[in-house]
Amino acid sequence: MIGILVYVLVTKKTCDIEINNDDNKEIQIKIPIEEKETITKEKLEMAKQEIIESGNYDVDFDGEIVVYWNTNGTKYHIDKNCPHLHNDNSPEIMYGTLKAVFQKGITDPCRICIKPSHN
Repeated sequence: MIGILVYVLVTKKTCDIEINNDDNKEIQIKIPIEEKETITKEKLEMAKQEIIESGNYDVDFDGEIVVYWNTNGTKYHIDKNCPHLHNDNSPEIMYGTLKAVFQKGITDPCRICIKPSHN
């Protein structure tokens, strides 16, 4: 029978794993933890205002702005036919609210279908 000891230390930045067996063989693994951007009401409102100023967007049954993204993408879109939405060889186009896309860590708009406001 082999005994194994596993030590796990989780901090804000890493997950450190140390494994020891009866033969005193040691394995150490350090996994970085990705920090997600904090979603604030202000960030969502700024993004929403920018979309409204860009015009031509879809809304859901609750009146929330609908955005699109693909499973390999890093930006959200308001035009479901945007060429940048379809050019990442992504197998699936997703859609939902701004809050939903922000919660997935996609917080940057496509600058083709969402023009920056010049306030």
